[in-house]
Amino acid sequence: MFFARHSLQTFFLPIRNHSHNDNEVGCLANRYREFNERKLLDLAAGLITQGSVKCRLDSDLHLPCECYWHNKAYVLTMSNGDELVARLPNPNAGPQTTASEVATRSFVSPRILASSADATNVVGAEYIIEEQATGPLLRGLWAQMSKPARLGIIDQLIDVEKKLASVCFPRLEFGFALGPLNDRRLWQAERSQMPLNRGPWVDLADHAVAIGTNEVQWAGSHAVTPYLVSHLQKTSSGYARNTLSHPDLHLDNIFIDPNTNRITCNIDWQSAAIAPLAQQRSHSQMLELSPNPLSDEQHNQENELLDYYHKAAKVAALPRPPYQNCDRYFSVCLTPLTLSLISVAAHWDNLDFLSDDHKTQTPCPINFTSEELQAHERESELISDIAGIVQQLDEQGLIPIGGMVPADEYNNARAISESLRNNSWT
Repeated sequence: MFFARHSLQTFFLPIRNHSHNDNEVGCLANRYREFNERKLLDLAAGLITQGSVKCRLDSDLHLPCECYWHNKAYVLTMSNGDELVARLPNPNAGPQTTASEVATRSFVSPRILASSADATNVVGAEYIIEEQATGPLLRGLWAQMSKPARLGIIDQLIDVEKKLASVCFPRLEFGFALGPLNDRRLWQAERSQMPLNRGPWVDLADHAVAIGTNEVQWAGSHAVTPYLVSHLQKTSSGYARNTLSHPDLHLDNIFIDPNTNRITCNIDWQSAAIAPLAQQRSHSQMLELSPNPLSDEQHNQENELLDYYHKAAKVAALPRPPYQNCDRYFSVCLTPLTLSLISVAAHWDNLDFLSDDHKTQTPCPINFTSEELQAHERESELISDIAGIVQQLDEQGLIPIGGMVPADEYNNARAISESLRNNSWT
């Protein structure tokens, strides 16, 4: 699947936003966002003053814009040189995302100048207008950074996570309510019309039972999660603390000062959520291992950085579960779920959020035969091969990961995609 970016005059029109997908009409509709462009620009123009005079936009035509998977964004340059970013969520961003992000940002990163979570406003859509982040994106510098510089970035991320984890949200604290969860996977497709348990939850066991029950309700079949969580301690242990986390810290969401290598801004808090530590990411997304590294050197470097992160997290007393959190993936692929269950079974005796009595008296309720493990290995290898093709297309500048391409490259990208489908996957 890939999508084409387009100009300011047409970027909210779905017919001009090309995609290549079996459900192209549905994909385009999910990213359609109509709004009053003039009202948005007028609103932004009045946000910055120079002395007693309001600044104006240098131009309201051909403004730089980006069309992302869940958002559309303007970069607005004022007459005094200041830059603002106006961001509008697509329908596929899910409900309550603007209200949730504004609340989160007021707690951790108060750079928002104006916002509205009411789509009936004068703009005709939810929006956030904020200051432009300073410095370049980390993606443009990461490959050229020395090992000490990269480790320094990881240390800074650990500091950010430690600060976020230092504040516990039982249910209601500091004026912020816990739940319902705004995870868009709980609101997409048929789930949007289902009476799912989206929180708030009392503790880790309550949270985990809800996730399992939601999936049983959706799948119409039995799931192992509710049985597993019956063995969880209903305590305030490290894994059960409700803390705020940023689940999307990748190289395109981190700005740095190139002179000092200090992080100047972490953006895209749209999916940030308060949840038990056991339900959060085990490491920053930017440290994900490549499915098919280009060399042994790349493989070793990535593993070394990930190992450094986990050791630093341990020193900082940030609990990290030894398994992959893959809830609500049943409708996409069962392989991540299988991997998570295999990991749970392998580490059963080391899961320190289980009570000692249950670890010694209750055997792991799931197990896998050698044949099942071999079948899972074959499936994982197939997925890894496909991921490798996607990565190679991205590294060769043909089709970026995520599938978004400039409009003038759409036909070429489509031809490449169809060639791969016809020659490799049929």
